[in-house]
Amino acid sequence: MKKFITLLLLSFLTLILVLIVRTFTYQFKKIEKTGDNEVVLTAPSEKAIRRFAGGIRIPTISNEFYEETNFGPFEEFMRYLSDSYPEVYKVMDTDTINTYGMIFHWKGKNSTLKPVLFLSHYDVVPVIGYDQSIITDTIFQLNDKPLPPIQSYAIKWDYPPFSGAVINGRIYGRGTLDMKCMLFSLMEGADNLIAEGFQPERDIWFAFGHDEEVSGRQGAVKIAEYFKNKELNFDAIYDEGGIIAAPSSAIESIKVPLGLVGTGEKGFLTLRLTIKGMGGHSSMPPEKS
Repeated sequence: MKKFITLLLLSFLTLILVLIVRTFTYQFKKIEKTGDNEVVLTAPSEKAIRRFAGGIRIPTISNEFYEETNFGPFEEFMRYLSDSYPEVYKVMDTDTINTYGMIFHWKGKNSTLKPVLFLSHYDVVPVIGYDQSIITDTIFQLNDKPLPPIQSYAIKWDYPPFSGAVINGRIYGRGTLDMKCMLFSLMEGADNLIAEGFQPERDIWFAFGHDEEVSGRQGAVKIAEYFKNKELNFDAIYDEGGIIAAPSSAIESIKVPLGLVGTGEKGFLTLRLTIKGMGGHSSMPPEKS
């Protein structure tokens, strides 16, 4: 038994030694420096800002109850896009999905290459508590024991939520971050490249949903079915990402320009969770959970 334990320890130490040696001697791939340090100017033109601000002023508010949605602004927004980017509509093939979902197809030079897809949505969440101060909920009672009051602070807008106000280098309004910003960035980029006579190597698709904030069942789901019926297999899909922030803009702790890049690949995972604990309700969580 003693010899077996000694042999086991020697084997373990040998393995550790091999791992250490392999780590320090492994030939990692060297990344060659290109020396290309050209700064790309990204300041938008006044025309681009005006077009974006105009899109913010259209209140495309999605509704949890789809049939109760006011689709008038959605129709206005679709007209606004076609009026603002006539060259994009001229060059790209366009289609509508379930009336308000928008598809753009920019044909590339090489049809054998897999296409890429850029996604966005143009619906926004409702404005709650605009031009109001603090809302204090009623003190609820449970088993004759009063609970502390719950205070929900309303959004304090410096400018009306659909003003599209451009003040001191900022644009105010619903959709400036989520998610008309990406939609207009795609349209502006395409518009500029088309003006330069550019044609992509591979096909490029844009898909803009209209109910992402309330599950996307009438937008994204229908758009996915559209692509499935076309048997399209994309090389990459670019969707809503993280923040792009200047120092001390979104969060005070950000000290340098920050662009959060998130990558992912679809897959499958099945989990079985077994949890033991006291029952209850999320309104009365235990001290530790």
